[in-house]
Amino acid sequence: MLLSICGMPRSGSTFSFNIARELLASRGSIYSEPTEEIERVVAQSHADSIIIKNHNVHESGIELLKTGAMKGICTVRDPLDAIESLMDIFGFDIQQSIHAFQLWVDSFNAFHDHVLVIPYKTINASPMKVILRIARYLGVTPGPLEVLRLRRKYDKKRVMKVSNKMSQQAGSTTDLGFTYYDNENFFHRRHVRQEKRVSLDKETTAHIKQQLQRMDLVYSYL
Repeated sequence: MLLSICGMPRSGSTFSFNIARELLASRGSIYSEPTEEIERVVAQSHADSIIIKNHNVHESGIELLKTGAMKGICTVRDPLDAIESLMDIFGFDIQQSIHAFQLWVDSFNAFHDHVLVIPYKTINASPMKVILRIARYLGVTPGPLEVLRLRRKYDKKRVMKVSNKMSQQAGSTTDLGFTYYDNENFFHRRHVRQEKRVSLDKETTAHIKQQLQRMDLVYSYL
C-alpha cells in the first residue's frame, strides 16, 4: 500500500500518521518518510506499505491520489487557528505562514475528493472513532485492545510529555534548523501547544483572510 498523510499543517496530521503507521506495521513491513519525493521513495523501498508524510502534494502525487494508486489521509482545521499554532510552535512569521498554507490549500483543492478527510475537532472529541475510521479506510480490522492502546499512546497529554523530553542531540532526531523531529513518530520538539503565546489580532486576521485564496472548500469540511 502506498499512503500519503497530506493534512493541513498543525491539524493533527501526525496523529493520523502514527495511527496508520502502527496499524500497518503490526500487519506487515512498512517504510515511512516525511518527503515530497514520492517517486524516489517508491523506487527505493520494498516494504509492504510505504507512508509518505507531507503537507504539499505535488502534481505527480495528486495524480496518484486521483487514480487510486495512492491512498490519502488528510486532517483539516480552521486555518486561522492552525496558522496561529504554526507561528507559536515553529516561530513562523505571518508571510511564511500564509505561504505554507496557500501551498497546502492549492493541493487540497485538487485532491480532496480522493482522500479520507478528518476534521481536527473530531480527533480531539472522539479519537477512538477516528482510529476506527482510519482502520476501515486502510482495510484493517483492529481489536478493541489495539484501539485502546493506540488511543492511550497518542493521547495529547502523553504526546506533550514525550515531545517535551526530546533532545536535539539525540541520534533518533532530524534537525531542520527551526525545529527537530523524532525519526520514528515524527513528533517535533514541543509538538503539542501548551499555552497560547501567539494570538492573532483583528488586523492580522483580516490580512490573512485577504491573502489566502480558495478557502471555501476547506471550511466546508470543518
